[in-house]
Amino acid sequence: IWRNPETVFRIAANDEQEAQALGAYFARQHDDTKLAVVHGDYFYRRTIAETVRMAMPAELRARTRFEPLQNRPGAADRLAEKLQRDPQDVIYMTLDAAQAVEFIGKLRARNVKSLLMGGQHLLSQSFWRAAGLAAEGIHVLAPIESLSATSFRNAIDQLKQAGVVPDLVALNTYVAVQTWAEAVRQTGNGVPKAVAAKLRSGEFATAVGRMAFDRIGDR
Repeated sequence: IWRNPETVFRIAANDEQEAQALGAYFARQHDDTKLAVVHGDYFYRRTIAETVRMAMPAELRARTRFEPLQNRPGAADRLAEKLQRDPQDVIYMTLDAAQAVEFIGKLRARNVKSLLMGGQHLLSQSFWRAAGLAAEGIHVLAPIESLSATSFRNAIDQLKQAGVVPDLVALNTYVAVQTWAEAVRQTGNGVPKAVAAKLRSGEFATAVGRMAFDRIGDR
């Protein structure tokens, strides 16, 4: 696949885009919010946390707590206790699914009232099945233009009729085929380079909203 990167495209938002969306959201909706960002304590998650930090307005960044969650026994319980003692308005989690499930359970057990938020990776059936009722009420930032759009509702209905759980993984797959098919229709052939050129130059109506790509194939 990496031998031909010019034909590789990303439907999901990348980490930088997700961080920018979070920064914009808090600047717009929660300008006086006490925020804690909880992240996995290894390179990839630390990098995401740093990207989130840089995307925040300076005033918000100065009062935001960044809390690493170490992958060791008792770490989730200790961090939940710490956040119980010093309550935050919002806890934003950039954690792997299994770690997020454990941490959310510890927060719920301690009756922590903070609003819980996460990125698009939480919109997968594996996470919701594992978290169960503890995941109810979590807010998720995801690159979907409108949950009430007819095209979105139609996609959800079609996935359900096919016996597919319409999580973000399924929706992104649906949109990938939808976008590729429209590019093929517009080019009149399925030649990969021609389709790739059309994808780079066009804008496409999809189930999750308008779709366009930059020079490296990111949304």
